[in-house]
Amino acid sequence: MKVLRRYLRNTSYSLHTRRSGQASHARRGSGHRILSAAVCALLLAPRPAAASQARDDLAGISPAVATAVDAAEAIQSIGPRAPAEIWPGFRPDTLAVVFGFAQVGWLLSGWGGPAPEGFAPLSDVPGAAWRSYAPGAPEEANTIRLDGRPWIFYGGSGERAVDLGNGVHEAFHLLQRSLRAEGRYPPGENSFRVVSYPEFDVENEAGLALEGRLLAAALAALPDTAAASAAVREFVAVRERRQRRLAADDAVFEARTELNEGIAQYAYVRALQLAARDQALSWRREAAREIDRQRELLEDLIGGRRRSVRLRFYATGFAQALLLDALAGPGWKRRVAIEGPALQDLLADAAGSRAEEARLAARARASRGADVDEAARIAVRDLRAERSRRVAEVLDAPGTRIDIDVAALPGGDVDFCGIDPQNLLQAGDGRLLHARWFRACGPGFDAEFEVPVLHDRNEGRLTAVAAPGDLEVLLDGRPLGRPGGPPPDPGTVRVRAAGVSIDVQAGRVELRDGRLILTVLAGGD
Repeated sequence: MKVLRRYLRNTSYSLHTRRSGQASHARRGSGHRILSAAVCALLLAPRPAAASQARDDLAGISPAVATAVDAAEAIQSIGPRAPAEIWPGFRPDTLAVVFGFAQVGWLLSGWGGPAPEGFAPLSDVPGAAWRSYAPGAPEEANTIRLDGRPWIFYGGSGERAVDLGNGVHEAFHLLQRSLRAEGRYPPGENSFRVVSYPEFDVENEAGLALEGRLLAAALAALPDTAAASAAVREFVAVRERRQRRLAADDAVFEARTELNEGIAQYAYVRALQLAARDQALSWRREAAREIDRQRELLEDLIGGRRRSVRLRFYATGFAQALLLDALAGPGWKRRVAIEGPALQDLLADAAGSRAEEARLAARARASRGADVDEAARIAVRDLRAERSRRVAEVLDAPGTRIDIDVAALPGGDVDFCGIDPQNLLQAGDGRLLHARWFRACGPGFDAEFEVPVLHDRNEGRLTAVAAPGDLEVLLDGRPLGRPGGPPPDPGTVRVRAAGVSIDVQAGRVELRDGRLILTVLAGGD
């Protein structure tokens, strides 16, 4: 549970995925219902596979199930067009989608190969299968296990267009997660800002309401890009004026929610636009009506006060993304992936809001700062060389080198339980040099250093050198044996030296090549 709490605390978006039996839960079903995480996380007791069924069989079970089948087919149809029309590399048709219906059953779509345990394949819908709820059994005990494949889960709404949009929205979150792991998408928001966001600030509410109306007006003006740009410039002016009153963390929360949930909602709307233009789709008018409903949310952005303030930025995010399509072209998506700018900044550039600022900056650079670029380049080069020298001094110091692998801790790194900010230096490439003092901690791990420590946050590794002299290493309370032979079994580890104090509830430790190698194991809490 500590691992889960740490994950929820540090994660700034709400999608949860498991690598084994990968599950994610959506926040929106009918009326944006929040589904229980337990429904997604528990595992299914073995059940025999059921006989195949057909689409008409499901229509007899529930009309809502029948509409979900239509939505699932639309996701498969739209998928091949998504990389060009929605986002580069995005293929929602390659992901399994599970539509849940309370005390009715589960519809699986986008599944290649034999239906998983407990599911009956639909004979007339490729890649789809159905599993009925077992009456009288707790619903949490009837959840789904789909080992080895990414999949998404959310509650069926009974509306084809909403189910289509929700499926694409949640699939986009999986893409974001993958891109973030590769450093190719900006981080999500700190959702805990909803605890302190100024919801009762009248001036802030008025500014948000006006922003929504201006974005709606800009969208309504299209394809007249000049008129849309004029409304966008007003939006940018109102937003930047309003955000100057906010705490910096609240402004970042807004911008990152738009990049996270807002662009996922853009995928929702773009999928509906593709469906609305599909002449082969009998319910394309339903898709068009859902697009209109999404746009209407902009006109009453501060309405629906029973819902989370966070949902506003779903709407402002998708609206800005649609306007960027019209005013900036597809290149804005590459900028988001590489640079991670706020949507409002991209939109300001596209609409000409920054023209005067750019003119003044260019004049200042020409008259007073022609040499600043070269001076900055030299300064950064010299700084890198100096920090590399400092790191080499630490690693080459006489004594016993201590390498600590903390990647098994939640988040793959230690918590900062004590730092000396005046002596904490960036070493480049995600590394930090704690030059004087550092206290690191985590579940089952506590370490305090009064010697320099190189902290590699990418690899989850701490490196320090204990000065020559007594080094005490205890494994399960007994001194560590001499080097050579097989590595000892894991256990509790205690390390003491001048300026070094390390306690690990579960770890592997050995002396190898003159170094002390310590690996912190998960589950030490």
